[in-house]
Amino acid sequence: MTELNPHEEIIIHGHNVERVLGYYSGNCSGNYLAKPPGSLERVLIKHKENTEIARGSYEERILAALGKHWNQQPREFHETLETTTLILDYIPGINLEALAIYELKNDRDVDMLALEVGIGMCEHLKILHTQQYDSKKGKSRIIHRDIKPQNIIIGFDGSINLIDFSISQLEEEYNVNPPTWTNGSLGYMPPESLMPERYRRISPATDLWSLGSTLAKLFFMRSDFFEGTFPLSSTEKPHTSIAISSTEELERLLSIVPHKLRSILLKCLAQKPEDRYTFADQLQQALQNERSGAFLTKELGRRVEHYDLTEQRRATSEETRITKVVA
Repeated sequence: MTELNPHEEIIIHGHNVERVLGYYSGNCSGNYLAKPPGSLERVLIKHKENTEIARGSYEERILAALGKHWNQQPREFHETLETTTLILDYIPGINLEALAIYELKNDRDVDMLALEVGIGMCEHLKILHTQQYDSKKGKSRIIHRDIKPQNIIIGFDGSINLIDFSISQLEEEYNVNPPTWTNGSLGYMPPESLMPERYRRISPATDLWSLGSTLAKLFFMRSDFFEGTFPLSSTEKPHTSIAISSTEELERLLSIVPHKLRSILLKCLAQKPEDRYTFADQLQQALQNERSGAFLTKELGRRVEHYDLTEQRRATSEETRITKVVA
């Protein structure tokens, strides 16, 4: 997260940008934290140029279909031949990857964090996978397709939130006409996403595999941290090989995971979709059965607040000078 110089500004469709949350390729393409005109509340602006237009417009369509069922609503959408700008509700908090690193650095384990995140994420997946939303082919379920630690936000109230529908798809539309290209995040795409186009299909099992891979990543991070091979980059090689691992190799990779949780992750990460959990409520029940005690939501929120205060102190020593006005 980059702080802006208070004497310079970015203005996007009348919104005053406070922080740059991340950049894409291209001039001023990125995610921004901003304030609407005459308001103290904050919004998220996703501004993209040229090649990202179709993805931006599709995300707006997915969020509009979710409507009141989702906790992040689209507010404005602007599209030209050159750019697309999606303005959304802002969910304050930190992403799971950053929180996990912070927890490890403060000598706290990630076992309970993995359980709580898994249980909370299943609540969101039940909404996506059990509701039927309007599509060109009739009614269809929504498959997120990009579940990963960076897209899970832990709020200051301890809430667990799923964001970024840039590559989400309506199940029936995708399966009738699969794209000719593969898009997603390496290490979080299930095996079927890596197959030739004619064999490529999505289902709730797609997201459940990605969630299993996300939870496994926390334990790869923990293992590297205690072995002194941190930072995070050292976890990438074993983690990205999950999708192409045999059952025996997967069991070896997951040997760092506590035994009872390991069996759950092995089922999530099965090579064949039919061998995984069918729906999120089944995975949620399995995770709840392993809960040894209540990990209070307010405790999770307290840890997020501690992280945020640490980041604010660090950010005061960094500045990026940017001057840009977007019409």
